[in-house]
Amino acid sequence: MSGRLVAALACVLALAIPVAAADELKTLATRPGVSTSFLLVRPAGEPRASVILFAGGNGALHLGAGGMALGGNFLVRNRARFAAHDLLVAVVDAPSDHPNSLDRFRASAEHAADVRAVIA
Repeated sequence: MSGRLVAALACVLALAIPVAAADELKTLATRPGVSTSFLLVRPAGEPRASVILFAGGNGALHLGAGGMALGGNFLVRNRARFAAHDLLVAVVDAPSDHPNSLDRFRASAEHAADVRAVIA
């Protein structure tokens, strides 16, 4: 494939995928002594709904540490596509008291409290 054809194809693909505003890194206190970081992605226009995206696997994105392991998860990787459909998007990281794994934590009252804080 020629260089010009590749460049033209890249331009067409870029135009076909609407781009949302840049991710905003937010960190807030969700429980006493615990903080939760999340990416907030705003749509270009007025949001018609909100969605919260949770990474699969161990759920740890390490947003506050600057690690940002964002490419491996389908939902996280496609957060801008959700925003392109006028959705306000929050991509939630693991809380500071469970920084590396959310195995059973996601079924707990503490996790519900963290999510409530992000929603608020």
